[in-house]
Amino acid sequence: MRRNTRNREDFDLDKDSLAIKRTYWISFAITFVFAIAMAIGGYFIIRSSFGLSWEDNKWRLLTDAATFPGVFLILVYLLVKLSNGGAFDALSYSLQLVFYTVFFRSLRETKLPRSYTEYRLLKQGKKRAGFSYLLIVGGIFLLITVVFLILYYQLEYVKPAPIE
Repeated sequence: MRRNTRNREDFDLDKDSLAIKRTYWISFAITFVFAIAMAIGGYFIIRSSFGLSWEDNKWRLLTDAATFPGVFLILVYLLVKLSNGGAFDALSYSLQLVFYTVFFRSLRETKLPRSYTEYRLLKQGKKRAGFSYLLIVGGIFLLITVVFLILYYQLEYVKPAPIE
């Protein structure tokens, strides 16, 4: 009979990875529900703003409604990717420096690092959470948009009459 030789540290690591996976899937579900809500809201806004009826423009309405959440989530993904890469670190450090200079008597009594280099090293040392769910959900909605667009051109699109 084989005995389990795992120690407590391995068990704690498993709990941490399980918590990270759970957080990722909860974030995925919340993002998906948020994207569906944006699509439904976009549908009603487009329908009421342009006076389009469901009977005549169903595939166009669905295409337009699904496009916004897909593009929005992919752009948010790119913004988060840039931010995690350090694109906004200088701006963040300078704003914190201004805030602490204005509102605190002694800057060195705050948690702000002494230099920008130390600030960058601290930011790079932090473990970043996964955020690929933004890209996945955005991609799903753009794929749905392509399907609706193909259906629109196959079923509803009326070619304009040639000019003679």
